[in-house]
Amino acid sequence: NFLFFICRTNFTEISQKSDEYLELELDQLILILNSDELNVKSEEAVFNAVIKWIDCKVEQRKPVFPMIVFFK
Repeated sequence: NFLFFICRTNFTEISQKSDEYLELELDQLILILNSDELNVKSEEAVFNAVIKWIDCKVEQRKPVFPMIVFFK
């Protein structure tokens, strides 16, 4: 399962290199970001990954940015 894979490996690398990451649905992205198993070195890396995800479909995703940032 891709979600499991992304949480258990280097999230930063996968989010920067994987086209599949860019195709995640909002609920899937939130699930990953809130996982206790998320493997990241910094919050900045998570922020950059979220921005990349939004930029992929900016018109559709820009309105959900606050949901991602403030979801917990």
